[in-house]
Amino acid sequence: MKKPRLLIISAAFVMAILAAAAWDGFSGRPLLNPELGDVALFIFVISGALAGFMAGYALRKYRAEKGRR
Repeated sequence: MKKPRLLIISAAFVMAILAAAAWDGFSGRPLLNPELGDVALFIFVISGALAGFMAGYALRKYRAEKGRR
């Protein structure tokens, strides 16, 4: 029962990304100003670290249950 829900959520994410790309009109201009330099790199590093922490925190119970068996 969980797999159809995951498929629906994945499809919703893909449609949201495609809608955002179509709304921008595929202009080819960058989302971040390249003149910012290391600021853009810092933003990507911090957002990746936060996403990894959130994913690890959300999946911690599966790893803990696997170890108890």
